[in-house]
Amino acid sequence: MAEMEGRAMSGLAVGLVVVLMLIALLFIVISRYGYKLTKANNVMSFFLGDQTFGPLVSAMTFSATLFSAFVLIGLSGFFYTHGAGSWAYVGFGDTLMVVMIIIFGFPLWLLTKKYGYITPFEYLKQRYESKWPSVVAAAVSVVFLIPYMSLQLVGIGKLLNGLTNGQLPYLFGVFLVGLLCILVTQVGGMRTVAWTDALQGLYMFAIALILAFLFLGWEFKGSLAYLFQRVAEVKPELLSPPGPKGFLSHGMILSLIIMTIFMPVSQIQLSQRYMIIRDRKSFGRVLMGTAIVPFIAVLPAMIFGFGGKVLWPNLPSGDMAFMKIMTTYFSWPAIIAGSIAVFAACFSTVDSQVLALGSTVSQDIYKNLSPAASESLSLKIGRWSMVILVLITALVSISPAPLIVMLAVASYSFTLQLVPTMMGALYWRRGTATGAVASMLVGVGIMLAIQYKVVTFPGTIDKSLWGLMFGIAAYIIGSLATKPSEKGIEDVIGYLKSLRAKTG
Repeated sequence: MAEMEGRAMSGLAVGLVVVLMLIALLFIVISRYGYKLTKANNVMSFFLGDQTFGPLVSAMTFSATLFSAFVLIGLSGFFYTHGAGSWAYVGFGDTLMVVMIIIFGFPLWLLTKKYGYITPFEYLKQRYESKWPSVVAAAVSVVFLIPYMSLQLVGIGKLLNGLTNGQLPYLFGVFLVGLLCILVTQVGGMRTVAWTDALQGLYMFAIALILAFLFLGWEFKGSLAYLFQRVAEVKPELLSPPGPKGFLSHGMILSLIIMTIFMPVSQIQLSQRYMIIRDRKSFGRVLMGTAIVPFIAVLPAMIFGFGGKVLWPNLPSGDMAFMKIMTTYFSWPAIIAGSIAVFAACFSTVDSQVLALGSTVSQDIYKNLSPAASESLSLKIGRWSMVILVLITALVSISPAPLIVMLAVASYSFTLQLVPTMMGALYWRRGTATGAVASMLVGVGIMLAIQYKVVTFPGTIDKSLWGLMFGIAAYIIGSLATKPSEKGIEDVIGYLKSLRAKTG
């Protein structure tokens, strides 16, 4: 019996490798086509695809970038471990992003059309008439997005290792995603990334729903009500906050919702997605997709997480729930299809993150510190930085956190500290460069102080909100103590105000 099982696992491993190689070949073909359309040594063409993306690709690349490895593996594990409060955090938080896209994403898109920005931080330099706000914002993003990038490599590594009972080593998945990411981002830039994201997003959501409802039908009579009834029998604490471990208190849920709502501002790979959109009609459809997709994405994760808890209440890690269901209930073709869905979730996020960080290293750090650099040299710096970042992320992924969704939460927490600077630049005329830099440094500093137990604060809210509150205070105090840039105000706030006046 053990020998037969070993052969089965070996066969599954071979099947997965073959399919992944075919996907790699498809990505190479798409990358080559993207390369042909990308203008040589042109940063706008490489990093933003000349802003030519229509409704479907724009909406799907945003959604695929937003929903990563945490959807099927990490979020299933979160439901398994912490319960129904996970729905409030992800479902409502992601849907409410629509508001933030309207008040931040649309103005950023308008400014990009006017001034030709490459990154979401370039308007900070123009608004504050100082390079330092964009340099600091870029540095914070580079440092604290690495844990989120690591989540994607960890997700596929754990999946392939778990599904094949160790036949495919964990590091095989980690380095496979890393190498493919380097290939896709280097060859075709934004065109390849956006097109592959759109394909992967459509596939990921479709397969996740099909597998989840098949599992629900086989084991829980096709009824969510019956699933909840079984959960109540096994672990009733899962059905309401704060969950069995007490983690999802009302304060923590509020904190996570706030972090999620502000992701279109704080996460550069998402905010850059508004900048590639072709026209207003396409922008409107991205808004519609952002409102609908979270509920589609969260439902399979809840079914897998709760179903896994009912059937195997003592798994060593909640992240194992999805893999356990796949290997127990599904045959090889379905297991491979589900594995590729997780691969798509991972890859469609990490390639976008790498491309966004490469652009910010090139434009917000290198070009600001070396203003005489040519466009071709700036692009080379950006491309080499992408390779280095992937390698660093792979090294970080060798020893991952026990519950991979926590890697994402760490990233959200630190990048949230960019929000006062970025929103203030659009809506507070009195904001200054001094206030902006002080806000980011104070916010991150408070986060680190709490993380390493230098200071403690009362209550159950996440440390990110303490950092945000101190950052807002630093932004206000630093700005009031210094003089704002009148030209920057007119170029950014004045321009947006004139457009609003024209359109009524």
